[in-house]
Amino acid sequence: MPLTEEIRQITAHGCTLKESGRYNEAEACYLEAVKKIDKEDKELMGTLYIDLGKNAEDDNRLDDALKYYSEAISHLEGCKGEPILENAHTHFNMARIYLEKMDNKNALDHAERALEHDMRYPFTAPADLADARAMHLIAVAFVGNPLNKQVLFDTWACLKAVPFKLLNYQLTSQFLLILLPALRTLDPDVYQCAMNEMQSWAGRDVAEEVSMLVEQGPSGLRVSTLRKRLQRSLLRLPDIDK
Repeated sequence: MPLTEEIRQITAHGCTLKESGRYNEAEACYLEAVKKIDKEDKELMGTLYIDLGKNAEDDNRLDDALKYYSEAISHLEGCKGEPILENAHTHFNMARIYLEKMDNKNALDHAERALEHDMRYPFTAPADLADARAMHLIAVAFVGNPLNKQVLFDTWACLKAVPFKLLNYQLTSQFLLILLPALRTLDPDVYQCAMNEMQSWAGRDVAEEVSMLVEQGPSGLRVSTLRKRLQRSLLRLPDIDK
Protein backbone atom coordinates (compact mmCIF):
# COMPACT_ATOMS: atom_id res chain seq x y z
CA MET A 1 0.00 0.00 0.00
CA PRO A 2 1.54 3.36 -0.98
CA LEU A 3 1.93 6.11 1.58
CA THR A 4 -1.15 8.30 1.21
CA GLU A 5 -1.00 12.06 1.45
CA GLU A 6 -3.11 11.93 4.61
CA ILE A 7 -0.68 9.56 6.36
CA ARG A 8 2.27 11.56 5.09
CA GLN A 9 0.85 14.73 6.64
CA ILE A 10 0.09 13.01 9.95
CA THR A 11 3.59 11.58 10.27
CA ALA A 12 5.19 14.86 9.21
CA HIS A 13 3.22 16.64 11.92
CA GLY A 14 4.32 14.00 14.41
CA CYS A 15 7.95 14.58 13.45
CA THR A 16 7.53 18.34 13.94
CA LEU A 17 5.99 17.79 17.38
CA LYS A 18 8.81 15.42 18.35
CA GLU A 19 11.47 17.92 17.32
CA SER A 20 9.67 20.52 19.47
CA GLY A 21 9.80 18.23 22.49
CA ARG A 22 6.05 17.63 22.48
CA TYR A 23 6.49 13.88 22.75
CA ASN A 24 3.02 12.89 23.93
CA GLU A 25 1.39 14.73 21.06
CA ALA A 26 3.88 13.25 18.61
CA GLU A 27 3.09 9.77 19.91
CA ALA A 28 -0.61 10.39 19.39
CA CYS A 29 0.06 11.41 15.78
CA TYR A 30 2.10 8.33 15.02
CA LEU A 31 -0.51 6.06 16.63
CA GLU A 32 -3.22 7.73 14.56
CA ALA A 33 -1.18 6.95 11.44
CA VAL A 34 -0.80 3.32 12.54
CA LYS A 35 -4.61 2.98 12.71
CA LYS A 36 -4.97 4.21 9.12
CA ILE A 37 -2.40 1.88 7.54
CA ASP A 38 -3.13 -1.50 6.01
CA LYS A 39 -1.81 -3.97 8.59
CA GLU A 40 -0.40 -6.06 5.75
CA ASP A 41 1.99 -3.25 4.83
CA LYS A 42 4.75 -4.63 7.03
CA GLU A 43 7.45 -2.18 5.96
CA LEU A 44 5.37 0.94 6.62
CA MET A 45 4.06 -0.44 9.92
CA GLY A 46 7.62 -1.20 10.97
CA THR A 47 8.80 2.29 10.04
CA LEU A 48 6.04 3.93 12.08
CA TYR A 49 6.82 1.81 15.13
CA ILE A 50 10.47 2.81 14.78
CA ASP A 51 9.33 6.44 14.84
CA LEU A 52 7.31 5.68 17.97
CA GLY A 53 10.35 4.05 19.55
CA LYS A 54 12.62 6.98 18.79
CA ASN A 55 10.03 9.41 20.14
CA ALA A 56 9.71 7.46 23.39
CA GLU A 57 13.49 7.17 23.69
CA ASP A 58 13.94 10.92 23.25
CA ASP A 59 11.35 11.34 26.01
CA ASN A 60 13.47 9.03 28.20
CA ARG A 61 10.69 6.43 28.34
CA LEU A 62 13.00 3.53 27.69
CA ASP A 63 10.54 0.74 28.45
CA ASP A 64 8.05 2.25 25.99
CA ALA A 65 10.84 2.61 23.44
CA LEU A 66 11.70 -1.07 23.79
CA LYS A 67 8.03 -1.99 23.38
CA TYR A 68 7.70 0.02 20.17
CA TYR A 69 11.02 -1.20 18.77
CA SER A 70 9.97 -4.80 19.43
CA GLU A 71 6.73 -4.16 17.55
CA ALA A 72 8.73 -2.70 14.65
CA ILE A 73 10.89 -5.81 14.49
CA SER A 74 7.84 -8.07 14.46
CA HIS A 75 6.68 -6.31 11.28
CA LEU A 76 10.06 -5.99 9.56
CA GLU A 77 11.33 -9.51 10.21
CA GLY A 78 11.31 -11.51 7.00
CA CYS A 79 11.06 -8.47 4.73
CA LYS A 80 13.62 -8.07 1.96
CA GLY A 81 15.63 -5.08 0.82
CA GLU A 82 15.90 -1.91 2.90
CA PRO A 83 13.78 -3.28 5.80
CA ILE A 84 16.76 -5.52 6.60
CA LEU A 85 18.75 -2.36 7.35
CA GLU A 86 15.87 -0.84 9.33
CA ASN A 87 15.70 -4.06 11.32
CA ALA A 88 19.43 -3.83 12.00
CA HIS A 89 19.09 -0.25 13.26
CA THR A 90 16.18 -1.23 15.49
CA HIS A 91 18.08 -4.12 17.09
CA PHE A 92 21.03 -1.73 17.51
CA ASN A 93 18.82 0.79 19.34
CA MET A 94 17.46 -1.93 21.59
CA ALA A 95 20.97 -3.19 22.39
CA ARG A 96 22.02 0.34 23.32
CA ILE A 97 19.01 0.77 25.62
CA TYR A 98 19.56 -2.58 27.29
CA LEU A 99 23.19 -1.66 27.95
CA GLU A 100 21.97 1.58 29.51
CA LYS A 101 19.57 -0.44 31.69
CA MET A 102 22.44 -2.85 32.55
CA ASP A 103 20.51 -5.77 31.07
CA ASN A 104 23.61 -7.18 29.44
CA LYS A 105 22.13 -10.49 28.32
CA ASN A 106 19.39 -8.85 26.25
CA ALA A 107 21.90 -6.27 25.03
CA LEU A 108 24.11 -9.04 23.65
CA ASP A 109 21.15 -10.77 22.00
CA HIS A 110 20.11 -7.63 20.12
CA ALA A 111 23.71 -6.65 19.35
CA GLU A 112 24.20 -10.03 17.67
CA ARG A 113 21.04 -9.57 15.61
CA ALA A 114 21.98 -6.02 14.65
CA LEU A 115 25.38 -7.16 13.39
CA GLU A 116 23.84 -10.12 11.55
CA HIS A 117 21.37 -7.88 9.69
CA ASP A 118 23.99 -5.22 8.94
CA MET A 119 26.27 -7.87 7.43
CA ARG A 120 23.43 -9.37 5.42
CA TYR A 121 22.34 -6.11 3.83
CA PRO A 122 24.67 -5.40 0.86
CA PHE A 123 24.53 -1.59 1.12
CA THR A 124 25.15 -1.06 4.82
CA ALA A 125 27.19 2.09 5.39
CA PRO A 126 30.71 1.37 6.71
CA ALA A 127 30.02 3.55 9.79
CA ASP A 128 26.88 1.57 10.62
CA LEU A 129 28.73 -1.73 10.32
CA ALA A 130 31.61 -0.42 12.44
CA ASP A 131 29.20 0.78 15.14
CA ALA A 132 27.44 -2.60 15.09
CA ARG A 133 30.76 -4.42 15.50
CA ALA A 134 31.72 -2.18 18.40
CA MET A 135 28.33 -2.65 20.04
CA HIS A 136 28.59 -6.41 19.76
CA LEU A 137 32.06 -6.58 21.24
CA ILE A 138 31.09 -4.25 24.11
CA ALA A 139 28.03 -6.38 24.87
CA VAL A 140 30.19 -9.52 24.91
CA ALA A 141 32.56 -7.77 27.34
CA PHE A 142 29.77 -6.58 29.63
CA VAL A 143 28.26 -10.06 29.80
CA GLY A 144 31.68 -11.23 30.96
CA ASN A 145 32.43 -13.63 28.12
CA PRO A 146 36.05 -13.97 26.98
CA LEU A 147 36.91 -11.91 23.92
CA ASN A 148 38.51 -13.49 20.90
CA LYS A 149 41.74 -11.65 20.10
CA GLN A 150 41.15 -11.80 16.34
CA VAL A 151 37.64 -10.39 16.72
CA LEU A 152 39.09 -7.60 18.84
CA PHE A 153 41.65 -6.75 16.16
CA ASP A 154 39.11 -7.07 13.33
CA THR A 155 36.73 -4.70 15.11
CA TRP A 156 39.55 -2.19 15.59
CA ALA A 157 40.45 -2.43 11.90
CA CYS A 158 36.81 -1.89 10.93
CA LEU A 159 36.49 1.17 13.18
CA LYS A 160 39.66 2.95 12.15
CA ALA A 161 38.79 2.51 8.47
CA VAL A 162 35.89 4.94 9.05
CA PRO A 163 36.37 8.66 9.85
CA PHE A 164 36.06 9.03 13.62
CA LYS A 165 33.43 11.76 13.39
CA LEU A 166 31.02 9.39 11.58
CA LEU A 167 31.03 6.86 14.41
CA ASN A 168 28.98 6.69 17.59
CA TYR A 169 31.25 8.52 20.05
CA GLN A 170 30.15 6.70 23.20
CA LEU A 171 30.44 3.25 21.65
CA THR A 172 33.83 4.02 20.15
CA SER A 173 35.10 5.33 23.48
CA GLN A 174 33.85 2.23 25.28
CA PHE A 175 35.48 0.00 22.69
CA LEU A 176 38.82 1.80 23.05
CA LEU A 177 38.69 1.33 26.83
CA ILE A 178 38.41 -2.41 26.23
CA LEU A 179 40.91 -2.60 23.36
CA LEU A 180 43.80 -0.56 24.75
CA PRO A 181 44.20 -2.17 28.19
CA ALA A 182 44.00 -5.56 26.48
CA LEU A 183 46.71 -4.58 23.99
CA ARG A 184 48.94 -3.23 26.73
CA THR A 185 48.72 -6.60 28.45
CA LEU A 186 49.18 -8.66 25.30
CA ASP A 187 51.94 -6.70 23.57
CA PRO A 188 53.31 -3.29 24.69
CA ASP A 189 54.66 -2.55 21.20
CA VAL A 190 51.28 -3.19 19.57
CA TYR A 191 49.68 -1.07 22.30
CA GLN A 192 51.96 1.88 21.56
CA CYS A 193 51.29 1.54 17.83
CA ALA A 194 47.55 1.59 18.49
CA MET A 195 47.92 4.70 20.66
CA ASN A 196 49.71 6.46 17.82
CA GLU A 197 47.07 5.36 15.33
CA MET A 198 44.32 6.57 17.63
CA GLN A 199 45.78 10.08 17.81
CA SER A 200 45.98 10.33 14.01
CA TRP A 201 42.50 8.90 13.60
CA ALA A 202 40.47 10.38 16.48
CA GLY A 203 42.42 13.56 17.18
CA ARG A 204 44.60 14.68 20.07
CA ASP A 205 41.78 15.52 22.50
CA VAL A 206 40.16 12.10 22.29
CA ALA A 207 43.52 10.35 22.34
CA GLU A 208 44.63 12.20 25.46
CA GLU A 209 41.34 11.51 27.24
CA VAL A 210 41.38 7.81 26.48
CA SER A 211 45.10 7.54 27.23
CA MET A 212 44.57 9.13 30.65
CA LEU A 213 41.81 6.66 31.46
CA VAL A 214 43.87 3.68 30.36
CA GLU A 215 47.01 4.81 32.21
CA GLN A 216 45.21 5.75 35.45
CA GLY A 217 42.91 2.76 35.42
CA PRO A 218 39.44 2.81 37.01
CA SER A 219 40.32 5.63 39.45
CA GLY A 220 40.85 8.02 36.54
CA LEU A 221 37.32 7.45 35.33
CA ARG A 222 35.85 9.17 38.35
CA VAL A 223 36.88 12.56 37.02
CA SER A 224 36.29 11.75 33.38
CA THR A 225 33.73 13.53 31.23
CA LEU A 226 32.85 10.18 29.68
CA ARG A 227 29.78 8.38 30.88
CA LYS A 228 29.88 6.13 33.93
CA ARG A 229 29.40 3.10 31.72
CA LEU A 230 33.04 3.46 30.70
CA GLN A 231 34.00 2.79 34.29
CA ARG A 232 32.25 -0.55 34.19
CA SER A 233 33.84 -1.49 30.88
CA LEU A 234 37.30 -0.99 32.35
CA LEU A 235 36.53 -2.45 35.76
CA ARG A 236 35.08 -5.58 34.15
CA LEU A 237 37.66 -6.11 31.43
CA PRO A 238 37.10 -9.66 30.21
CA ASP A 239 39.67 -12.32 29.53
CA ILE A 240 41.15 -12.41 26.03
CA ASP A 241 41.23 -15.72 24.18
CA LYS A 242 44.69 -15.99 22.69
